[in-house]
Amino acid sequence: QQIGLIKQLENRMSLLKQKMDAATDPKDVRKLSDEIRRLSLQKKELTTGVTNLGKQTKITSGIMGQFRGVLINTFGAYAVLAGIKSTFNTIREFEKSMTMVKAVTNATASEMQLLFDITKNIVRKGSIFDPKTLAETQLELSKLGFTASEIAVMIEPINNLAIATGEDLTKASEIATSAMRSFGLSAADLSRVIDVMGKALNISSLDLSSWNEAMKYAAPVAHQLGWEVEDVASMTALLANQQIKGSMAGTAMRQIFLKLADSGSNLQRAMGGNIKTFEDFVAGLRRMNEAGISLNEILEATDVRTSTAFSIFTSGVETLADVRNGFDSVNGSIKEMAEINMETLDAKINQLN
Repeated sequence: QQIGLIKQLENRMSLLKQKMDAATDPKDVRKLSDEIRRLSLQKKELTTGVTNLGKQTKITSGIMGQFRGVLINTFGAYAVLAGIKSTFNTIREFEKSMTMVKAVTNATASEMQLLFDITKNIVRKGSIFDPKTLAETQLELSKLGFTASEIAVMIEPINNLAIATGEDLTKASEIATSAMRSFGLSAADLSRVIDVMGKALNISSLDLSSWNEAMKYAAPVAHQLGWEVEDVASMTALLANQQIKGSMAGTAMRQIFLKLADSGSNLQRAMGGNIKTFEDFVAGLRRMNEAGISLNEILEATDVRTSTAFSIFTSGVETLADVRNGFDSVNGSIKEMAEINMETLDAKINQLN
């Protein structure tokens, strides 16, 4: 508006000067001269205002350099000033959470610096989560008993899991660490667990919630048998594609594992006995197929709650074996899923915010 007014004043003054040059009556000349002087003063005031505004908005030159004109720079200054306020609040909350992490974990200065650097690097590389949210997740991990050095290797895989699945960081963190601990694994193995989760979600109708429900029931018993997370993940994915998932899948697998743990169970006898590992389980399923086991025999070996899931494993044993083999090369799968999701419009907007 100011620039527009200045332009109007300049046009008006130019027109008056032309009239003054053509005037012959001294009274008209004096009148036109006074009018030009008055407009000149107005122009000076407006020009001074624009100059001062330019000084105030100089801070935006680096960020808004692609824009031109006082109007755009004025808008840019407003946006940046609002952003500065938000940034200060984020920094304050980030430092508050990180201070609490230090207090809970008794971390050394070097360990805390490592966490600071990792968090900043995650945001710099591209995350939909701000430093404050990442710090709050680290605080929750510290409350779960993880040390600062453990959190340092856990936070980026958890960030990738949340982005890949569209879940919030807290939920992703809880589900991933729960699965990790259920299989007796350490923080160094979390990336592996998360990649397995990503693979399972990618090849089946599982989501993070149904995975978590299944693992709550199945994982602790599977671990007692000495089975790996990849073994149970392959079974969970196969069941999910037959619309058995969540607690239903978890309960069925748990019952199967409990019967396998009993060397004298009907299931052990039906499968040929001595079923200890996942490989033994697949071999036993193949023997049952070759023998042409009937549904009644499956019911006798298992029970009503478990028979449907076990029938899926029996009839789909070759698919189960193939799915399990696919879990041997999942390194980086969740990171790849996260990168794909970061290309969506929603992710771009969240990252921009």
